[in-house]
This record gives sequence, C-alpha cells and structure tokens, in this order.
Amino acid sequence: GDRRRLLLWGAFVSIFLVGVALCYVAIQVWRGKITDVHVSQQSQRQAPFMVAVCSSLVGTVILWRMQAPWMLVALGTSFAIQGIFFGVLTRYRKISMHVAVMASCLTALIAVFGWIAVPLVGFLPLQGWARIYRRRHSLGQVVAGAILAPLLTILILMSWWLAGNAR
Repeated sequence: GDRRRLLLWGAFVSIFLVGVALCYVAIQVWRGKITDVHVSQQSQRQAPFMVAVCSSLVGTVILWRMQAPWMLVALGTSFAIQGIFFGVLTRYRKISMHVAVMASCLTALIAVFGWIAVPLVGFLPLQGWARIYRRRHSLGQVVAGAILAPLLTILILMSWWLAGNAR
C-alpha cells in the first residue's frame, strides 16, 4: 500500500540481489581477472557466485530487519539458496544462468503479482534462443536452467509459506 516503502524495498532488492554481483563482475572484467561479463570460463565463476550469495544474504537480512513483506524476504532467501545450488552445479555442469535467473524472476513475479504477470513468461524462450543462437549454451543447458530455477523458487516459497502457516 505504501509506494515509498515499495520503492525502498525494490531498491534494496536491486542493489543486493543483483547490483553488487553485477558490479563485482564488471570490476573484475575491467581489472582483467575475469575475461568477459558472461563469465564464460568455468574456472572464473566461483567468486562471482560467492559474492552474489553473500550479497543476497545481506540484502535479505536488511529486508527482514526493515519488516518487508514475508514474500520479499522469502524471495531473497530463495535467490541466496539458488546461488549456492547453481554455484555448486556449475562446477560440474554448464547451465544457462541467464535463463535460470530470468525463470526464477518470472516465477517470483507471478507469485507476487498473480496471473497478470504470466504473459511475461513469453520472454523466456527468447532468452533461451539468444543463448543458443550466440553459441553460449546448448538446448539442454537452457532447458535445465528454465526448469531447475522455477522449481527451486517454488519449493523455497512453499517452505516459507508452510512455516508461516504452521505458527
């Protein structure tokens, strides 16, 4: 109901769940420590994942302390847990993180705004096509990201919902 609070929470989500990791990668590319903003080399991915997870956790704690709606705190937790999951997975298998992040965000938008956000899912195949067309990923890597991320998002949100209703 309060637009200012919504904008404040949105700013914290943007900064901590996306911005810090993005800035870290950009700085590391500029310093020559990472070859490109897509972090194409597997050996260079662990540090960006660690920065993203830590930043997401800090942002989630801030949202919780600000008494943000439980859904935002749950989503922050979801992004941190997914960062750990995909960080471990990427050591063994390549997966499209662009598609995974978009799929998770779309799942979150649908959870927050309901059916009105469903048409945005139409952008997911375009993202997948772009990753395949640019030869960054195979079809299997794109599909894996598109399936795993929403499943994890839903499971984590369900656990938060069940924990809240168990009280």
